[in-house]
Amino acid sequence: MKKIFLLLSIFILNFSVTCAEIVKNTIINGNIRISDETILLYGDIKLEKEYSESDLSSVVKNLYSTNFFEDVQITLEKNTLTINLKEYPFFESINYCW
Repeated sequence: MKKIFLLLSIFILNFSVTCAEIVKNTIINGNIRISDETILLYGDIKLEKEYSESDLSSVVKNLYSTNFFEDVQITLEKNTLTINLKEYPFFESINYCW
């Protein structure tokens, strides 16, 4: 029983370490009004930082909490964090007809 627990623990620890990657580059798609720098600031995204799945979930949650975006999708592959966004529509003016 102890051997099974030990093997399971090693597997879980090994799996959690291999899922994290260091972000060396970011690609942001879909932003029109919101600058890349603002997205990185609100998402709390830093280069040369290691991100796990839970960290990426926090980034998505942070970006949704701004209420700037209708859809947020994040992928991390080969040390490149890709953020695909869809901004909420923006109304420049509203005309009332009486």
